[in-house]
Amino acid sequence: MQDNQNDSTDIIAVEIAKTLDGLFAERVRRSPEKIAYRYFNPVDEQWCSYTWEQMNLLIARWQAANPQPIRRADSRMPHRRQAQVRAV
Repeated sequence: MQDNQNDSTDIIAVEIAKTLDGLFAERVRRSPEKIAYRYFNPVDEQWCSYTWEQMNLLIARWQAANPQPIRRADSRMPHRRQAQVRAV
């Protein structure tokens, strides 16, 4: 895994991504080996990282284990913005 990312900024346009999952897929395609997320592991007392490709694999496993589709909640619901909820 890479620890240093001094590459120039790679902005993904809305026209390319179109959706949040499209944005994620495009980021995985463009930079699979770059660090996506970092977290501190208190047991090992060290920082750990996931690359975009590793996150993609984790999400694919989660989706395979949860086959119900996700749908958007009605945006007309009071006091709620568009949210994603599990289909019933």
